[in-house]
Amino acid sequence: MSSTVVTAGSGLVDQLLALEQEIRDSLAGAQSYLKNRFKFVDPSVGGGWNQFLNEQEKPPSVTGTAHGIISLIACGESPYSQIIALAKRFIINNSRSDGGWTKPDLFNYFSLTRVTGLALRALLDAGEPFTSPVVANGIAWLINAQNNDGGWGNMANDQMSDVTSTSFALQALARIPGLHPKGKETINRGRTWLLKVRNQDYSWGYTAGRKDTIAHTSEAVEGLLASGEGRSALKSTYEWLVRNIHKDSQFIERYLINTPPFNGKSLIWTQVSRERGLIALLRLGSNVWSPEVIKSVRKILDRQVNHTYWRAETHHDSEPIWALKEAVVGLRMYLDLLERDRVVIVLSEELSHLKSEINNLHIRVTHIENHISRSSAKARFLRILSFMTKPVPLSTSITVLLLALYLLLKGLLMLPQYAEILLGALTIVSVTLTLYQVIIKRSKSEGRKK
Repeated sequence: MSSTVVTAGSGLVDQLLALEQEIRDSLAGAQSYLKNRFKFVDPSVGGGWNQFLNEQEKPPSVTGTAHGIISLIACGESPYSQIIALAKRFIINNSRSDGGWTKPDLFNYFSLTRVTGLALRALLDAGEPFTSPVVANGIAWLINAQNNDGGWGNMANDQMSDVTSTSFALQALARIPGLHPKGKETINRGRTWLLKVRNQDYSWGYTAGRKDTIAHTSEAVEGLLASGEGRSALKSTYEWLVRNIHKDSQFIERYLINTPPFNGKSLIWTQVSRERGLIALLRLGSNVWSPEVIKSVRKILDRQVNHTYWRAETHHDSEPIWALKEAVVGLRMYLDLLERDRVVIVLSEELSHLKSEINNLHIRVTHIENHISRSSAKARFLRILSFMTKPVPLSTSITVLLLALYLLLKGLLMLPQYAEILLGALTIVSVTLTLYQVIIKRSKSEGRKK
């Protein structure tokens, strides 16, 4: 792909239009690729996607299908299209009796917070009513799964709260209007926990006391904003993100299961930092032409493979749907903001051009004023010089000057000896100038007679 560098005030509109077209092409390619990778099971069950799009043998999973629904809608698919309806049916049919969702090999044992939050988000994005039994049961599971400290872990009441699980739960709960008092209290406790585990530099790590990451900070931002925290309260976090957005490596985090018969088993969750960072910056109000936002968009576009899936540094030779989901969600947010701010961008560039023209005019006016001033001073000097070179004014001026020096030396400075010398010089000069004038006049008179 080409490298578009956008700089405010210098062809900004044209450059953003070019970038906009690249994003539209990227989303259209991803949308087509996702549809081609959809796996239909049967009319009653529906269909969906694997977590890795190049897996041919495995059946769809709830996690992969939830990512697929969110991704397709972000790419521009209607939430009410046939493929979305089939994917939604698959998620509904794979809910557990406790109301939550999980991974296929854990279905007979317990639900997982992250998968449940992701499934609820996909269902709500796809137009499932928040009053439907499957959504209501999922919300009830999340409320009951909250840990004593106010956060959520990967399993219900595991007392191992982490940032990503807490954020997923809060984002799902906050989308339910008119939530009963217990639900609202659940959200408040979750928001309080997130704020409590924030690092001193206003970033977040996996959980309390853990090293900061772009991905976890972004997850915390989304959870806090969803639960009612204002942007202004997260200003320092925004500044931290701007300073650290270049740390964009992908990484795998592992979380343990402490429930029999899986004691000691760990599950993995892959985080994509650049995409998460872009989402957080845009959520916090960064403008679409800021350098850190433009660079992030460019890097995300460059990771796409031939307008299909997105490369994953942590999973070589694979096509992870979660990497695609984070990319298209970030690009869609950017595109929507670009369309919203288009008039502002155009006016901003016009204002920049006007300022440039005003500055140029000011420079020209200053140059003209200086030229006029120099010309006026030169004319005055020449007039004085012309006057002084005439015989009478010249002799008078010199005589007055010498007389003034005489009075100064004799009266004020008390140097009579020098005054007498000056008086003699004055007499000689006066006689000389008088003779000079007589000679000049006689020469002019003779010239006229001839």
